[in-house]
Amino acid sequence: MNLPSPLRLHKSEIAANFFEPDMSESLLVLCLQSLSHGWGMLINTFEDLEPHHLSHFRSLTGKPIWSIGPVLPPSFAGKAGRGKMADISEDELVPWLDSQRPRSVVYVSFGSHAFLSKRQTVALARGLEASGQPFVWAIKVTPKLEPSTADSAADGIQSHFPDGFEERMKNKGLGLIIWGWAPQLLILSHPSVGAFMTHCGWNSTLESITLGVPLITWPMSGDQNFNSKQVAEQFGIGIQFCQHRDGIPDEKRVKEVVRLVLTEDEGEEMRRRAKKLKEMTSKAVGEGGSSKVNLQAFVSEMS
Repeated sequence: MNLPSPLRLHKSEIAANFFEPDMSESLLVLCLQSLSHGWGMLINTFEDLEPHHLSHFRSLTGKPIWSIGPVLPPSFAGKAGRGKMADISEDELVPWLDSQRPRSVVYVSFGSHAFLSKRQTVALARGLEASGQPFVWAIKVTPKLEPSTADSAADGIQSHFPDGFEERMKNKGLGLIIWGWAPQLLILSHPSVGAFMTHCGWNSTLESITLGVPLITWPMSGDQNFNSKQVAEQFGIGIQFCQHRDGIPDEKRVKEVVRLVLTEDEGEEMRRRAKKLKEMTSKAVGEGGSSKVNLQAFVSEMS
C-alpha cells in the first residue's frame, strides 16, 4: 500500500487472522468492504498528528475522509471521563494527587478488556515498587466480581499482589489502587501525573496526547502494537516495556522505564514533544482548527 511513513512490525505483532487462508470474514476486511461501498469516513485523529497518512488514505480510497479528533466527552474540561461511573470519588482521588510532586506520578491502566494474571500482576507490582515513584493503578476486575467491585476484588485479584504490597504502598503514600473504573481524563489532566502506562488503545493514546502526557506502553492485541510503535518512533512520546496479552513484564524493565520517563533527560524530551502535541490538539479542535472545520464540512455535506 506504499505507506508514506511505514512502521516495521514483526509477524508476532500482527493479529493471527491476517495469516489465515480465508480472511473474508475478518473485521479488517469487513471494514474495508464497508468503506468501498460507503460515501466517506470520519476518523478520530487530527490533521497535524497524521498528515501524510491521511493524505495517503484519501488518495488510496478516492473518497472524502474527515479527521475530526480527538473525540472526547462534550463535558470534558479536565474532569470528565469515558465509560461507567468511577469507582473512586474525587474527594478521595484529588487530595491524593495534590499531595504528590508535579509530574512524579505514573497512571497505570490497561483498558476495560485486559485482565492481568497473577504472574503479570506480581511482576508489574514489584517493578512499580522498585521504581520508588508514586502511582495510581486502575485494575479492571473480572466480570464475575462485578458489580460490587470494591468489596469482591479484595477476595480475588487482591491476592495476586506480592505479600503486603497494597498496605506498604498505602502507608508510604506511594500507591493508590482503584478497583474497577477510574476517571481517566481527570487523572491524566492532573499536574502531578507525568506518565501513562497503557495498553496503547487508540482512545487512551489520543487522551494522553490531548493532555500532554508521555506513554509507557504494553500493547496486547489488535492495533495496539502499531499504536505503540507510532507513539515511540514517530511521535517520540513513549517507550514500550512489554508485549502481548500473555506477556510477563520484566521487573527491572518496569523500574527502568518508569524512572526514565519521570526522572531522566529522555523523559523530559518526551514531555517537551507531548506538550507540543497537546498544543496542536487544542488548535485542531478550536475555532478555525482542522477538526472543527472538517466536522462542519461533514455536517454541511449531510444537510
